[in-house]
Amino acid sequence: MRFDVANFLAPLVLVVVFTACAHQPKTLVSAGGRLDVANDLDEPVELFVFGGREALIEPGSTVFLDRLPKRTVNCLAVGVISGAEWTRTFDLTGSNPVRWGLKLNDQAASPGMAKNIGAVIIDNRSEEPVRPFINGKTLDLVFPGIRTAFKGIPIGKVQIVTVGAQTESKFSTNMELTPGVTLVVTVEKPGSGVRVKNSSNIKVKANIKIADETSIRFLEPGDEYLLQKLAPGTTVSIIAEDTVGRIFWSGSIVPENGKVSEVLIPSPSGSLSVLSEFNQTINILANGNLLGTCPALGATEFVGLVPGVSKLQAASQDGSVLARGLVKISTDETAVWFIRPGSTRESGLEEGMVTIINQTDETVLVRIDGSERGRIEAGKPRQFGGLIPGSHSLSGAGLVSGTLFNSVIEVSTNAALEWKITPNNSILAISNTRDEAVRILIDGKEFAEIAAGDNAELQVPAGERQFVAAGVFSMTQLAKRLNLPAATTTSLVLSSPFATVKVLNTQVSTVEIYSDQGILGVVEGGQSALYDNVTPGPLRLVARSIDRPIQWTVLVNLDAGDVYNWNIGMQSK
Repeated sequence: MRFDVANFLAPLVLVVVFTACAHQPKTLVSAGGRLDVANDLDEPVELFVFGGREALIEPGSTVFLDRLPKRTVNCLAVGVISGAEWTRTFDLTGSNPVRWGLKLNDQAASPGMAKNIGAVIIDNRSEEPVRPFINGKTLDLVFPGIRTAFKGIPIGKVQIVTVGAQTESKFSTNMELTPGVTLVVTVEKPGSGVRVKNSSNIKVKANIKIADETSIRFLEPGDEYLLQKLAPGTTVSIIAEDTVGRIFWSGSIVPENGKVSEVLIPSPSGSLSVLSEFNQTINILANGNLLGTCPALGATEFVGLVPGVSKLQAASQDGSVLARGLVKISTDETAVWFIRPGSTRESGLEEGMVTIINQTDETVLVRIDGSERGRIEAGKPRQFGGLIPGSHSLSGAGLVSGTLFNSVIEVSTNAALEWKITPNNSILAISNTRDEAVRILIDGKEFAEIAAGDNAELQVPAGERQFVAAGVFSMTQLAKRLNLPAATTTSLVLSSPFATVKVLNTQVSTVEIYSDQGILGVVEGGQSALYDNVTPGPLRLVARSIDRPIQWTVLVNLDAGDVYNWNIGMQSK
């Protein structure tokens, strides 16, 4: 989204041709009545013909209308800021266009007053209606391709928010409105988006991965989370876990450009039947979470359970545990648990065990079937029992490096197995195309220094790493999270740490270009300029006319290497 701010404090000469319903010196699209309206006032005006709104005309602009009725028409021009009204009647039966020039010395039919108010114009260039909010007040929808003026806005600080009616893309800014000023807010076509919704029956831990960055969101049933401003072609991967840490669903999506795609996290697919010989109603819990009740001397079935081994408890209404059990929930068939008096000792199949040996140089956090089972110090072994016959997934995560280790074992009755966790390394191939040497830091530790124009291959512990490249002289830094798979080579090119701004001045007057870093330069009317030493990040660019009281402002967020093209003075059609 781009926010353009024009300060109209005196008569301006800004020529804009609206081609949607404009005539040209060449052949007309339709042989309707022709009217040219030039606004030489110091404020925008809305033009109405027979009560219908035809155009919003900014100071110094002219609109060319060629589809009006070929007869006498009544026209009304209303000042956006002052509310002043000008009325005229024109005969449009001729073949030549009729011209109406609105000038400062014209007597208004209704003068209006605008000492303490201003206006905001919403220019919707997106492909969906947007709902504006100004200082928290809900305003009318602005449809695609339409520019709408909202008048009577008190001067001072103004909060402007727009929300897409279809994608729910939200943009906001805080601006200063001064007397006689019209703020122009341009709503551009949004980037791609993904809405992640928990449609399951349990609380979900959603691991959302975009490129090398992973974020975590906890979603209650029915909750949703919206990802916005995704670059075209971005792949969003989602892994859903229950609160115990067991994965029960995963998926990925590449959202359509300019639209918000929806991802629904489904309920787990496991099921459990409980048969009770107790003569009272029993509460059934899985991994500490209440599933529901089982009637006295009866049976019940629970669906939507996470596959894997669950610790089950049967409790009376006063909370006393009457039975315990280890049951493996699967998606292939319904698991069955029989409970009877005297079964408070944990029951299950004949169990096996696994000894995990940590051969890395860091402490490893161990999970079995998705459930956290504890830590193993560097170079130490640890035994884990209570594994019922069947397949079990083992995973370990280095607490310092974040390196992941995975294995699957087949447990038979009373089996004693062993799994060795061995260190993994990845190769990071770096090409330094900068004009200075860079220092490479991995997880805060200096790994290497690469001269300008040189290449290097670094042996880096596999896993997710914090990568920093710092210029030796400029001290400019590139920081990012890298996911480095074991036994693979990841290539990385270090290019310029700066962003570039290309300016095209479509105005007749010379403008000065400023940023948060100070003045960038001066661009004459009809000329262009390139500034390639712009610090990345959120940036406010200002173009200020040197001989007229008007300025344009755009808010952008640039990454290193980005090129932003800014056409000053261009308006939407």
